Amino acid sequence: MEKSVEDKLVELARKGDKVAFSKLVTSYREKIYNFCFYLVSDKSDALDITQDVFFNAYRSIKRFKANSSFYTWLLSIARNRSADFLRRRKPENIEDIPLPQPDNTQSVDDGQLKLLVRASVDSLPAKYREVLVMRFYGGLKFAEISELTGENINTLKTRFYTALEHLRKKLRRYI
Repeated sequence: MEKSVEDKLVELARKGDKVAFSKLVTSYREKIYNFCFYLVSDKSDALDITQDVFFNAYRSIKRFKANSSFYTWLLSIARNRSADFLRRRKPENIEDIPLPQPDNTQSVDDGQLKLLVRASVDSLPAKYREVLVMRFYGGLKFAEISELTGENINTLKTRFYTALEHLRKKLRRYI
C-alpha cells in the first residue's frame, strides 16, 4: 500500500472510521496471516492469531505512533501474539513429523519439499526462526526487524545467516 494512502487511512481509522480500518485490514490481512502461519505452523491457529492482531490493532489504533509504518506496527503485534501462543503450546518434536526419505531412485516432489522446508524451519531455535520468518515471509529489512525486536542489526544478520546454514545442512540431501 502506498505510504500516503496508508497514512490517510490510519488517520481516519484513528478518528473512528470503521471503513478506513476495514481497508487497512483488507490490505494487510494476507501478509499478517502468512507471517503468523510461518511462526506457529498451523493454519487454524494462524487465522485465530491474525484475527486477534487486527482486533488488538483496532482497539489500540489511537496509541499508534507513526514512528514506523502501520504494517511494521501490525507485525509487532503479530510477533507478540504468536510468541504468547507458542509459550502456551507444547513444542512438537521434529522426530515425530513424518518426513519423506528419498533414496537414489526417487526424487522429492514439490509437496514433499514444502513439507521438508516447513519442518526444517520449525526445527530452528526460536531466535533464528523468528529473524528468518521476518526477513523472508514478512518482507522486512534488517533495520525494521531491529526496530521490532530491539536487537542489534549485526546480531540479526548473524542469526539470519546461521539459520540459512542450518537449513542448507538439513535440506542438502533432498535438493
